[in-house]
This record gives sequence, structure tokens and C-alpha cells, in this order.
Amino acid sequence: MLLHLHSMFSHISDSKIKTLLQKVLDVYNYKIVHSKDCDNLAAEISIKCGENISGSTVKRLFGFIKTTSSPSKYTLNILAKYIDSVDFTTFITHQTNNTPKTVDNSVEEYIDSNLFNNKLYSYQNGWDKLDAFLKSKFNFTAIIGEGGTGKSAFLASYLVCIKDKNLNSKVLYRIPAKNIKNYLTDIDEYTQLLIIDDLEETAYNFTELRNSLILILQLQVRFKNLKIILSIRPYTWIKLIELVNVEQQKRRWFGVNFNAPDPIAACNVNTFIESIEQASSTEILQTPLFNSLLNNIDDEIINDWVLLRAFFTKNIINTAYHYEKQSFLNRLLEQTNYGINGTRIKRQLIQDLIIKYKKPHLDLVSFNIITEHKETNKYGAFTSYYSFGKSMYFDYQILTKLLTEFNGFNLRLIEYITSNYEYERRLGLLKLAVSHALHYVELNVVELFNIKLEEYERQALMVHLAQQIRGNKKLQQTLLPLFVQSPNGRKYFIERWIDEENLKGFYGQILQKYLTIVTDNQSIIFGNALLYYSAYLNNDCKNCIKYHSTIDKTDETKTAIHPFVIGRKYMTLLLEEYRTKNSYSTSTQTKIEAYLSLGLEENETDLPVHFSGFEHNILHAEFLTNHYCFTPQILKKIEAVKSFNLHKSDVDEILMQLFTEAYSRKIGNPEIKIKFNLNQVHSWSRATLINYVERLNRVH
Repeated sequence: MLLHLHSMFSHISDSKIKTLLQKVLDVYNYKIVHSKDCDNLAAEISIKCGENISGSTVKRLFGFIKTTSSPSKYTLNILAKYIDSVDFTTFITHQTNNTPKTVDNSVEEYIDSNLFNNKLYSYQNGWDKLDAFLKSKFNFTAIIGEGGTGKSAFLASYLVCIKDKNLNSKVLYRIPAKNIKNYLTDIDEYTQLLIIDDLEETAYNFTELRNSLILILQLQVRFKNLKIILSIRPYTWIKLIELVNVEQQKRRWFGVNFNAPDPIAACNVNTFIESIEQASSTEILQTPLFNSLLNNIDDEIINDWVLLRAFFTKNIINTAYHYEKQSFLNRLLEQTNYGINGTRIKRQLIQDLIIKYKKPHLDLVSFNIITEHKETNKYGAFTSYYSFGKSMYFDYQILTKLLTEFNGFNLRLIEYITSNYEYERRLGLLKLAVSHALHYVELNVVELFNIKLEEYERQALMVHLAQQIRGNKKLQQTLLPLFVQSPNGRKYFIERWIDEENLKGFYGQILQKYLTIVTDNQSIIFGNALLYYSAYLNNDCKNCIKYHSTIDKTDETKTAIHPFVIGRKYMTLLLEEYRTKNSYSTSTQTKIEAYLSLGLEENETDLPVHFSGFEHNILHAEFLTNHYCFTPQILKKIEAVKSFNLHKSDVDEILMQLFTEAYSRKIGNPEIKIKFNLNQVHSWSRATLINYVERLNRVH
């Protein structure tokens, strides 16, 4: 932002007034890019200070209205009050002994503006690509990504990285697109690297951007050895690459996609949606995007609802033309009947807004918040359609409206969503509604499973709930007990969320409460077996005896019990018998043989469907005891139905490799190399897998 501020204040000769204006912008915390922004700032100053300052006065201060006169003492005093100083004289006195350091070098200013509190982020892979570009025969490259994805932070960090190369570099950052010609006059034959970043921020429409790119391309006619890096948003790239002919594409451009069918395919940096999907990861929350989004958020619960709200606040509400931008979003919502009648509309239904609000339209499409698609018929005529750039943006806008209509999250809202929406739209809205409810700790979210849902929806919502509850003590204390007390909460959430990583902690405590409520044999075996497994892994002999005793005397034959639960019972019996007697009892072996011969099949009942759940539990027991009676026939049986195996990254599939390897080593066969990527394994199962791999290498 510093370069842009210096150009805005170039008409002011008094350095003290320049410093005051910079402080005003620091307090205001929004961008001053268009004259309308000055009206908004004037209104805020007037409200805060209780004294009137006009929009015209602010426009003169920031150079939007030409003037030869200096600001009045009255104006300067109001500005000083706005930044919590007594008056302008007091402000000057305080500044005398604390004069801010000024930087003349444009590259240094750019670095200072974009390194996020001076924290240097590592982008090694991207740096390597730019190094390759500088060494290549090519003259141009582009960093293409949506607004807020860290393009500027990446380039700033690269400039730090190459300081020792002593390149004669220049940066043009958020300069007025209509005046770019004036800034390019500083480029000469000694300039080796030119970085042009965020032109979209100051352009009024695509004509200004198009003219800017033409001038940039013309630089190569004058300076053959100049390297140019253009930072640009994907929609702008798609619109402007028609200016680059095929010969130029091949001879001059490095590492960009001129044949991308749509804006997102053109991206060569991580996109906003990719970061959102990983928002529960601490590493992702430390990226430049989330630093900027969450800078002023103190929320304890960070989820997709919070992040989307922050994104829309930053890029629409707290920017110029927010009313006009929201008008575009509202029109899309209304014309699609809030997503019920489809996801896109013809351009003519929004044409009046496009003509009336050119700059807001440019901002929305540049950030890919809304996007345009063109389809041609067999005669070559095309129809243009508009939609939200990402399904998540659409879901957020729909849910925001529905929350207002239904007075927040409640059962009526969920019933409306399930009755009026289908497939991915319905699930997307349900998941976002759940995130909203968890963020505000809405206790009625426990009623979610009282609604009739498809099995895949229940599974997805269970995981979505559990991921957020798992990392938040407040939710564990307030919501989890309510799920235990609710019959459907137990049936469709607690029993399906087998969180074996946390059995020593909060989930173990929940199972204890669960066992004080349930009375059926399936639930009694299920809860005790999980607690026994935790006690066994932690060498807790006292609790091993306690839970084993309850399981052993609980009959699994009188009522229909899920095969997975039966497997858990006999896994417990095998582990305890081997722990105490160093062998399996004959009676237990006989019963397991009988169940194996029955070929138990799992159906979509109260518990989640596992692949060969009974058999997998027996394999667990034999692996943990390093004693194999049933493993050969189970492995042979599973091999015969391998077409039903789970995804190769699923933990059960990886455990199958471990069990096979363990048995192979036991009988003296050559070792089999186990291949898996721990990062691809669901976070719930990583600790178990690490524990089992260590055990394999230690025991076998």
C-alpha cells in the first residue's frame, strides 16, 4: 500500500501533513482507491469526532480533487482528533521524537507492505520456478491467482530471497491503471526485473486493464533483456490473453497456460477454495490469506462459516461499492430462486447492473466471486451466463439469507433446506449451517439427526461435526453431552464417531456417560469394547479387567447385533486372554470359527458400514498379540473379495497391508514393502497407524 499512498500524497509538500494522512489511513483500515471511499471516510470521521468534515475536503487531501491551497487548521485538528490526538500541534510534537523511517527504494517499500508483520513465508517451489524464469530465454511470466491468495506476499518474499543477486529491480504496486504510462517512463535499459502487481485494484473497467497490458507488452520492443513478472487474477488473465499472439506465447512467455478453458484452470498459485477446505489445519491458518482474513477476528471456533464470512467482509462489505456489489449477489440469488432453480442466469438478467456499476463488476469477477461463462451453438452464436465463482460462495449467500428468514439456526431451517434442495447443494448448505451453529454454540444442533437424511449425508455431517468438536473444548463440554442424551444423537453421531485417537480424553468421558444411558446389548458391548481397547494400549490392567468382565457376560446372540460390534467383542476376548494367559481359550476360538464360517455381512444399520468389520477386528487382536490362528484364512477370504476393498488411502486398507506384512514376517517369508502417505490418511487415524507401524518394526 505504501507506494500507492506516496503517489496519493505527491501533491502535498508538508511532510507532517503526509504523516498525519498516513496515520488516518492506518486507523480507518480500509483502502482509499476511489473518490467514493473519501465520502465514506469523511462520514466516519464526522461520526467519531462529532465535528463535520466534507467528502470534498477529504478528496482534496487525497488528490482526487486538484487544489493549490493547504488544508485549514480546522481540518487538520479534526484529522488529529480522529487518530486520538488532541490537535494537530500536539500530533506534530509527538512525532518529532518518533519520526517514522522512510524508504526511498520502491522494492523495499513493496517488501515492507507485503511480508505480513515481517514474517517471511517460505515458497521454495515457487521461488525455484521464478529462478528458472530469470535464467531462461523468456521475457514474461505471470503469477495468476484469486484475490487474497498471497500473490503479493509470495513476490515480496522472493525479492528478499534474491537480494544477494543485486538485480536492478523495480516494482509497480497498485498504481493507477489509467496513468501507468507515466510510471513506465522510469524503466530504462538498465532495469533487469520489473514486477507489476495488483493493477485490478485501481482499474475502473477492462478497457483500462487492456490498455495497461498493451503498454507493458510494448516495453519488450524497447528493452530486450528486461524480465517482467505480472501478478494478475485469473478472470482478468482469461480476458486479456487475446492480446498475446501465438508467436509471442511460444517465444516470450514462461510457465503460464494460454489454453485454460476457464479462469480457475489458469491459476498457478493455490486458490482460496483449496485453503478453505483445509481450514482446520494449523499450517493453513498461518498462511498470508488467513493472516489477512482473520486479522481482526477473535473467534474461538474457526470453521468454514467464519472464514467465508471474513472473506466476504474483507472483499465486499469493508470495501468501496459494497452496496453495489451486494446488488449483483442479490440479483443472482433472486433469479435462481436462492439456488433452487439452478446456479446460473443469462447475462441479460444482470446486464443493467453491469452497465451501471462498472467498477464493482470488475472487482467481483476479478476476485472470481461471480464468473461469466460463454457457450456457443452450432452456428457460432454464443450465450453468456453468470454464476457464483464457487459453489461455496453461493452456499454462503443462500444460507445468509435463510438465516435471516428463519431467525437463525433451528429445526425449521434444516427442514426447509432438506425439503427444497437436492444433492450437493443440499449437503453443502447443511454442512455450512452446522458450522454456523457450532460457531455460535447453538444447542439445538443436536436435533440435526432427527431430520430424515440420506445415508451419505448423515456420514458427511457426522464427520463435519466431529472434526470441529474434536478440536474445541467448549464444544466438547457443551454439545457432546447433549448428543449422548439424544437417542438419534447416540445412534447417528456418537456410535458412528469411533474416535479411537481420543479415547483417553474427552471421547472416553463421553463413552462413560453413554454407558450410563444405554441398556441394549449392542450398545453395552460397543462402548465397553472401545474403552477396553484404550486401556489395553495404555497397559491399564485394572480397567482391562473391568471392561472385559462386562463384555464377556453380555450375550451377543439374543438380539441382532452389528457384525462390527461382534468383532469388537471377540477382539476384546482374544486380547485379554492372551494378556493374562499368553494364549487364546478353546471356547473363544470355536466361537470365532463359527462366525467366520457364517460370513457376516454388514448393512446400513445403526453403525457405519466397514469392509469385513468382524474379520478386521480379529486381525487387530492377532496383530497386537503377535499370535496368529485366524489370520491365514481371513487374509485368503478378503483376497477373494478384493473388488470390495476400500480406497487405497483408507486406513483399513493400509492396516490390511500391515497385518499381511506382520504375518509374513512371523512365518519367515520375505518382507513386503508397505507403501502409504501418512498425510493422505484421515487425521483421526494417524496416531493408530503410527503406533501400529512402530509395533510392527519393534515386535515382528
